[in-house]
Order: sequence, then C-alpha cells, then structure tokens
Amino acid sequence: MRKRILLATLSFLLIALSVTAPRAEDNSYHLRFEFMVSGLHAGDFLLSYDFADGKKTNRFELETRGLIRWVTKLSIQARAEGAIDEASKYRPSLYEVAYTNRRRERTVTVTFDPETGTGSPQIQTKGEKPEDDERQADKVEPHWRVGTIDPVTAVIEAIRKTKEHLENGGPKTFTLPVYDGRRRFDVEGEVGERLTRHVRRADYDVYRLTMKPIPRAGFKESHTELWSKYAFDIYLSADGQYIPVQIDAVGPGPVINLVEQCKSYDACHAMLQED
Repeated sequence: MRKRILLATLSFLLIALSVTAPRAEDNSYHLRFEFMVSGLHAGDFLLSYDFADGKKTNRFELETRGLIRWVTKLSIQARAEGAIDEASKYRPSLYEVAYTNRRRERTVTVTFDPETGTGSPQIQTKGEKPEDDERQADKVEPHWRVGTIDPVTAVIEAIRKTKEHLENGGPKTFTLPVYDGRRRFDVEGEVGERLTRHVRRADYDVYRLTMKPIPRAGFKESHTELWSKYAFDIYLSADGQYIPVQIDAVGPGPVINLVEQCKSYDACHAMLQED
C-alpha cells in the first residue's frame, strides 16, 4: 500500500511541479530539486524550460535515491512541446513521458490537435501485465480529451493564473483540465497568503499556492480514492519570478526543496546522472 501511495505521489508531482514555469519573457529556466520522505533523501529531479520564437520545450526528469530507489527503481523522463498563440495562450502539441520501475517500462506519447486541444494517446509497455496499460487509453472517452493540456504544460497555465491574480487582480482560484495519456483529471488551484518560509537553512518571502487533483476518467477505484486525498502547498518566491522554493504535501507526505538553478539543461542533467 505504501509503495502504491508513493508511486501515485510521484505521478502527481508532474502536476504539482507545474508551477515552476518561468515568465514568458525568460528564454530558459533550469531548476534542480531534492525529494525528501520522512526526512530521508528519496530522489532528485530537474525541471527545464526553454522558450524561443513563441515555442516552448519543457522537461522533467526524476531519479529516485537510497531506500526508495531500492524499493521502486523508479526513473521518469518527460518532455512537452507547444507554442504561444496570438492571444498569448500556450497551446500544447506533444507530450512524451517514459517511466521505468521494477515491474515495467512504459512510454506514453500524446499528440494534441492544434485547433481543439484534443489529446490522442499511444502507450507502449514492457513488463508486468502490459495489456492492462495498453487498454488504459480506451478508458478515457474522446469528449474528456477535448481542450486539455498535458501535466508539464499545466506549468504555464498555473504560473500565468497565479501571476494574473497577484499582479492584475485576477481570480485567486482556477481549474486546469489535464490529460496524461492514461488519465483525465482536473487540477484545482488556489493562490494563498504571502508569508516567510524556511527552506534549507534560508528564509524566503513567498506566496502559497495550493493545488489539488480531481479524478475524472481513466482511474481505477482505488486510485481515485488515493488521488482524491492529495493536495500540495507550493511556495513561490515573492520576487516577481515566482520560483518554487518548496513543495509540501498537505498532511503526511514528501517535501520537495529547491537546491539550485543551473545555467543550462545539460548542466542540471549531468548533475542528476552523477548523484
């Protein structure tokens, strides 16, 4: 049961970490985090955002460490591509994610229709019960996949809506329709108060952003119950950049701390592989 909760938590990190997007005027952003469970170092991951000529490429990579790696052997690499339209709205075009754990290897590819935003999945699985994963895409009916965004692209919308509220008086709550190729869920966000947060021996002036997933389609009953209990508080720097300095699961769960900002994706990637 604990292993299933951990795997589900790591899956939801692709959403919880979505608020790490840079401002639209930034050309790139590369962040490295540590993943702590019960005070133990359980993993490291990077988030990389490249923006040029209206196009954006976002990457997420995770490597588990220590006891968690021994139990799960979990590794995740995700990439999302999209473009900024004339209305300054981000439109996804491609989402690819590869998972490796003790039981299987899985690759999920979602292509998004440029007009409707409808996601079309392809799933390839090697290992335990691959047929179950290959049928997973059929569990999300087409009407649920219209106007959706992928987990990594949710980054753009979350940061934009947070910034709109804090700087322009926009709504403090929002909902993001997300499709990851296997599951369809909403992410409800609420911008909270400004406060001081102590992270890795330093104090930060931050805003709290709470995000919660709402399962809609493609979930097993047990997974629906698990995901419905999730919520994360994301603490964004109050310096105008809105960098997440810490992500804290509401209740018992992982704590994620910002370790450093790298000069490039390659630099962050190299350090992730060395650890």
